[in-house]
Amino acid sequence: MEKNYIKRASAALCLVFVGLIGIHQSVSAQAGWNMTLLGQWDDNLIPTISGAQYNDVWGYAAGGREYAIIGATDGNYIIEVTNPATPVVRAVLTGSCPSTRWRDHVTYQNYLYTVSDNCASGGLQIWDLSTLPAAPVLVYNSTALFSSAHTLTVNPVSGRIYVGGSNIQPAGIQILRVLGQPTAPTQLANFTLGSYTHDTYCHKDTLYAFYGNSGWASFNLVNLSAPAQLDYFWGYPDNGFAHSGTSINNNKTFIWSDETIGKNVKVADVSDPRNVIFSTMFKSALLGPTYTNSTAHNITAKGNLAFIAYYEDGLQVYDFTNPSAPVKVAYYDTQVNSTYNFTVGVWGVYTELPSGKILVSDTQNGLYILQLTTPFPVNLLNFGATALQDRVKLDWSTANELNNMSFTVERSIDGEHFEDLMEVAGAGTSADRKDYTADDQQPLSGISYYRLRQTDDNGATTLSNVVSVNFKNAAPEMSAFPDPGQVGEAITVQFSVQEALSGKLSVYDMVGKELHAEPLSLTPGQVEVKLPTTRWSAGTYLVRLDAGTFHLQQRFILTN
Repeated sequence: MEKNYIKRASAALCLVFVGLIGIHQSVSAQAGWNMTLLGQWDDNLIPTISGAQYNDVWGYAAGGREYAIIGATDGNYIIEVTNPATPVVRAVLTGSCPSTRWRDHVTYQNYLYTVSDNCASGGLQIWDLSTLPAAPVLVYNSTALFSSAHTLTVNPVSGRIYVGGSNIQPAGIQILRVLGQPTAPTQLANFTLGSYTHDTYCHKDTLYAFYGNSGWASFNLVNLSAPAQLDYFWGYPDNGFAHSGTSINNNKTFIWSDETIGKNVKVADVSDPRNVIFSTMFKSALLGPTYTNSTAHNITAKGNLAFIAYYEDGLQVYDFTNPSAPVKVAYYDTQVNSTYNFTVGVWGVYTELPSGKILVSDTQNGLYILQLTTPFPVNLLNFGATALQDRVKLDWSTANELNNMSFTVERSIDGEHFEDLMEVAGAGTSADRKDYTADDQQPLSGISYYRLRQTDDNGATTLSNVVSVNFKNAAPEMSAFPDPGQVGEAITVQFSVQEALSGKLSVYDMVGKELHAEPLSLTPGQVEVKLPTTRWSAGTYLVRLDAGTFHLQQRFILTN
């Protein structure tokens, strides 16, 4: 059985670069929020390919020292970040691929595994890191398993490495065993997944494979010789180039990016991997509303936080305590004022160093060493929002305060852009617990977001975390029955809606072919629609409703 593992969201860039790169205009944006820059490293002498010098980043710790491993066009750079203010290059690993736009790397025990794409002589290299801070030693360099590959994923518990986009198996994955033999990898499995596999993510025995423009699928890997497809997810709202993703909340929630300019990050419920249910989508828009076409690249998770490497919007951090309404809690923008013309900026992020340092790679500006900061100087014990019948109630408490003049409650419809709602006087200086409450008497319908802006006597301000609340749950509900039904017997699709909706009702087979489509207008209450099945054969089908921001889907089975 596979265990949970550390996933390095893959380094990949599949868009064609044309013309000028990195156009900047006089649009204002701040560099960061709730995140501190501890240090930065960049080498302007590194060659530029397609407008970039750097790609993915990884981390390694041993002997009380911490290191960043960042891929560049001319090799892998190992940089000590124990003292982040003064990063030190300890080695440049060139391997057998002296020049490429794409590199990926992971560690297992004290070994570094590196691959390169678009480089026929690259193969797999293994470096012994036990010699650090002296230069690592190359202990394996071979093209026997493959000569080029796009991504690596490591499971440090099972001692397996998953290889995506290799020249040997571009439409699937290769699984290598390094358990007990870290310098002599052997191939455990090599199988096709049905389409070009750009990247993969695994949780226990479930594999998620990203097919680019063909969506993504989930597989059961209990039997490595015969992986079983659990679900195929394509044609989802706002779909683009399905690039990479990660699970959160013990694999009940799945988050993935579409590496296409202007597309949202998507969220789905994968509690049942055989029936993936689209949940919501969102995107960063630091320069909104003027510019909103940002591009998300790689994603990794730690606890309830998702760390999203946006090209032009830098590192964006979202809290998934409520998976249906993720809330931005921090960011650091390495491409301030970039107006989203091309995919340059943050490529990857690594969050697993013992010290809590966050490593970020920028395609043009190199390595950033960051740290999440305490978002509130006043000792804030809690902040919450509760939807009541006629209002939203806001509560917060402080353990102590120093020169606290006031709290301003701010509200947002999108979690990005906030407006002042009301001001509540602070306690000044106090060593005792203080409890506060305020009511939003005219709340927004649907999901809205709230935060506190605390103001000191000297005018300095600090923002709290963001909380969300659904004042009026207008989301429709959908069910299909009988399930299973019989061929020729009508399937009833029942809707329960609180507000009038208009949209499209569709039926798909399991290979994604649309078999039926009709416009649909729903009035408040329960509405039933009959689907004739006389022209369909026995099998599994998906009925789907797309109505504005609502996207519902339900499976049903037909038997003879």
